[in-house]
Amino acid sequence: MGNGIDIKSYVNENTIRYGIGEISEISSLKVQEQLVQIEEYLQKFCMHQKKLTEEIKQFSKLSISFVSSGANVPRSQVNLNFNTLKLYIEKRISEIEKKDLLKINKNERLRIDKRELDMYIDGLRQQVVDTCEMKLYIENLEKENKRLIRQLEDRQKDIQKLEVENSKLRKAVNEANSKKVLPLDNNLTGGRFRI
Repeated sequence: MGNGIDIKSYVNENTIRYGIGEISEISSLKVQEQLVQIEEYLQKFCMHQKKLTEEIKQFSKLSISFVSSGANVPRSQVNLNFNTLKLYIEKRISEIEKKDLLKINKNERLRIDKRELDMYIDGLRQQVVDTCEMKLYIENLEKENKRLIRQLEDRQKDIQKLEVENSKLRKAVNEANSKKVLPLDNNLTGGRFRI
């Protein structure tokens, strides 16, 4: 957004979007100019933030090569003096990264923590769904179990009725058998017994 026309059209888009109306409909030319001035400042502010972000990215990763070139100490010297120069650079890098002045590591930790929490929440949601499904399944099984118990009780009552009826029939048959007199045939007994 280099020139005033682009800024003014951008301000116009924003004023319409924010419900203020078109910039040309604002009665005060002074207010129109101030809106453009405000947007110019905000554009510079955003550009400055972008530059800072790039610089932060550039300066957030310390390495032995980065330090040796920045300090104008040849890398070969650092490698040759690994007990002093290299060790010193490594220890200082470690200390600086622990301080986390730019809060880069903190943000990364927060992202990781958020990702882990999201996974945990997803797992909990799935457990809730599984629990609800299991609850419905158990309720259906309980209904089926009650139905089968009633059916079994009905069958047991039927068996008891049939046993009572069977007992009555046996008793009736026994009584009928005991009252029945069978004539003895002489031919069957060989004529030995006479009644």
